[in-house]
Amino acid sequence: MVNILVVRQKNNQLGDTICTLPMFYALKKKFPDSYIALLRGPVNYDLQYKKVNPYLDEVFVIDRQAPFKEKKELVKLLRSKNFNFGIVPSTLELSTTAHIVNYLSGAKKRVGLSYQNDVKNQFGFLLNVKKKFDWDNRKISQAMRAVEIVEQIGCTITTDEVEALTIDLGENNFQFAENFVSENFDKDRLLVGIHPGGKMANRWNAKYFAEVIEELSKQKSAEVLITSGDIDKDIVGELANMLTEKNIKYAIAQSLDIKDLSAIMRKFDLYISNDTGILHLASLNHVKTIGLFGPTSSNEWRPIGKNTHCLQAPTDDINSLKSEVVLNEALNILKN
Repeated sequence: MVNILVVRQKNNQLGDTICTLPMFYALKKKFPDSYIALLRGPVNYDLQYKKVNPYLDEVFVIDRQAPFKEKKELVKLLRSKNFNFGIVPSTLELSTTAHIVNYLSGAKKRVGLSYQNDVKNQFGFLLNVKKKFDWDNRKISQAMRAVEIVEQIGCTITTDEVEALTIDLGENNFQFAENFVSENFDKDRLLVGIHPGGKMANRWNAKYFAEVIEELSKQKSAEVLITSGDIDKDIVGELANMLTEKNIKYAIAQSLDIKDLSAIMRKFDLYISNDTGILHLASLNHVKTIGLFGPTSSNEWRPIGKNTHCLQAPTDDINSLKSEVVLNEALNILKN
């Protein structure tokens, strides 16, 4: 058996995790009988990684603030796994901790990069399989950057394989979605999902979402489901008030289990979302999706699903993206 450790100390939120799925698939494709572990840093909410990533066998957490004794025990545990490969997919930040722990794990082949664009990896000397990657100039997505790192050890994935990736659901998830939708919506009308939340800089104005929803309601008789995480309550409340004033029917799905939410998403005729983890989840479920991008690059953070349409604001201000542009894109998608 081949034992593989992936060390990603930073950037382990939902969207980041989904963007690494092609890399994990490529690893499992090359080494089908492998044991694959992820070593990650803490995240600010409970993300059940194995629900999203079926290629993981085990997840370890390293907390830089933990007592030395705890870190020592973790290293001892990692060394007991006899890893053949230790991979540091530094597609965003060059993490000192990730490189040191990867080295201390005892992995025989330690895989990563020597340069990230023009930035030298100061801890590249701890790797023994590495090369320079010039991603910015080639406009390579985050998902494919991670894949290129493991291509150094013969791991590959085709475009068709990337686009076929999805999240496995059970009958209980489909039944939950069926009950939720039938209780809240008319089955004969279009159902549009909206996600207005996410990081503050990535949030499109609630007023613009309301304008698009109003026109979809008028022109397509669409009903609306607003998806929301715990941090999105303010903008969701603002949007809900606007829709109530316009007498538009809507419901809210708040902080659902990832698989239950995925099953609901598969009932959407269209999903419109800011650049956030839920956008990537919708794309993973092969939903027709419009992703709204402002300060983040749609080239770099494009979701992996083939049904995703990315709209980039003309400036770094997400609100420079006009509601007419989003509406026209939505109407074109709903024609097909």
